[in-house]
Amino acid sequence: MLIIANNIPYDKTWTILNFNNKPMKTLQQLEQEVLDLQTQINEFKNKPKSIWYLKDGDYCFCIEDNGRVIPGRYDSESVVIYNQRINQGNAFLTEEEAEKERDRRFALSRIKKYIFENNLEFEPNWKNKEYKYAIYYGYDINSFFIDSCRVGNELLLLPYFETFEYAKKVIKNCEADLKILFNLN
Repeated sequence: MLIIANNIPYDKTWTILNFNNKPMKTLQQLEQEVLDLQTQINEFKNKPKSIWYLKDGDYCFCIEDNGRVIPGRYDSESVVIYNQRINQGNAFLTEEEAEKERDRRFALSRIKKYIFENNLEFEPNWKNKEYKYAIYYGYDINSFFIDSCRVGNELLLLPYFETFEYAKKVIKNCEADLKILFNLN
């Protein structure tokens, strides 16, 4: 039941209601919310912005040999280990970043295994002018495509292919893993 007194809405327990007819927060509740928000802001400000700038007491996540993502605390006792992990590209600020990278590494490994098992490996000779083929993703066409080159060696995650058909075969048989590599999931 809604009671209006002096143009102020109250409920049946005489609690002041806001414009949505919900109980108003007390000053103590609002002050606590402000303190909680200030704590969150300070935590955010104190978090490292880059894995390259960890300091004593910061947390990060690493990928173990078996693919498990583990949290770790960067401190004076573990600085050598964590610096090695950081320099190897194996330390991340968030668990989500670490899991995403682990999934990408597994996907790349499965694709490379497929290429090996199907005799699609190819070591391009950049001194000759023969075509080499690479897999790309076109965001404008929402599809994988194959492009050729003869003299420009780009740094790619996937190898070049000797023929257009070899690249097409990889797209057809490894599409799910390619989507992981190209961050399409």
